[in-house]
Amino acid sequence: METIVASDLHLSEVPAADPKRPLWRAFMRREHTPDEAFCAMLDHAERTAEGPIELVLNGDIIDFDNILALPEGDTRPVDWLARLRGLSSEEWMSTFKIDRVIADHPLFFSRLKAFIEDGNRVVFIVGNHDLELLWPSVQDRIRAALDLPARTPTMPGMP
Repeated sequence: METIVASDLHLSEVPAADPKRPLWRAFMRREHTPDEAFCAMLDHAERTAEGPIELVLNGDIIDFDNILALPEGDTRPVDWLARLRGLSSEEWMSTFKIDRVIADHPLFFSRLKAFIEDGNRVVFIVGNHDLELLWPSVQDRIRAALDLPARTPTMPGMP
């Protein structure tokens, strides 16, 4: 089995351009996401590998800290600081944030799903920007996006 290690993709929400502040968060816009390059890397790896591949996603794949979106119509309290800096890391907030990431990066998640379906393996290592991956409901959302079965003890990297 060959191993590939990738880190620091910092997938986050993909904001629309703000005409009043054209450079604000420009690094997060669609044209700057690593999705296409990541998919090309997996394509190359699968073409050239002599067997199954283990992909180690070695931290900061998701950047929960960069998500400023707030849930609309939710009755749970969102304090003034969250309105200014983004949601904290309570489980329901983290679930909202991973839903944003999954919705804004369909190419990444569909290619990762195909990679797993091709008989390869993915291991998530948690980094400082994606500590919220430790929440069970966040893991469930990722499993659903990848069309993986419910939590089992044999899935490395996700308890």
